Amino acid sequence: MTKTIILKVAFIALLAISAGCSSPGLQVGDSYEPEPVVYKEVSDEINTAAENSLNELLSDANEPKSLPMFLVCGPFLWNRLENHPALRNTDFAVMHNRIPVVENGKIKEIRDLQGRLLQGPVEVKLFWCALTDVINLKAGWRIRKINEQEKNIFWITIPFKSIDEPIFIVEGVDFKLLVALSASEGHHQPLWLDDLFVINPNDL
Repeated sequence: MTKTIILKVAFIALLAISAGCSSPGLQVGDSYEPEPVVYKEVSDEINTAAENSLNELLSDANEPKSLPMFLVCGPFLWNRLENHPALRNTDFAVMHNRIPVVENGKIKEIRDLQGRLLQGPVEVKLFWCALTDVINLKAGWRIRKINEQEKNIFWITIPFKSIDEPIFIVEGVDFKLLVALSASEGHHQPLWLDDLFVINPNDL
């Protein structure tokens, strides 16, 4: 799997623990076989605690008690948010994901899917305000486990060596947020957000 990432120095330490970017040297015409998804589960106790933290954050979304210091906005969610007035003049770090499009075992095209890295309370707050303005949380949501198709989509966009729980799908009337969480002082907060609401896996 070929993934390249541009990181501001402050964010490298956050991702370095599990980042596993492979060589960016693949070219159109090369033979290609995707890496199998590696998925790591955690205990029901950890998942329940993480789900409770996520529900609490969403319930207080307009005035959250706390937000993470660092957050990744995946490429599909960024496509939805990038033209929001609050984000037009921002200078967020860009995350590039080089995704091979394969036909008959060979790379037909390499697409550059761009996400953003939010670093520090100011950037995260701007992003969060745009997110809660665009998606309709007032109509409610449900949280569920990620399914196999969603794992495959997430896998091609991340630099990590594995997909690690806790990770959930938050579904509402106009969104399907993929939320990967990390623990900080016993409390779980989002680490990575993306939106799979309008994604057609066959287009990837």
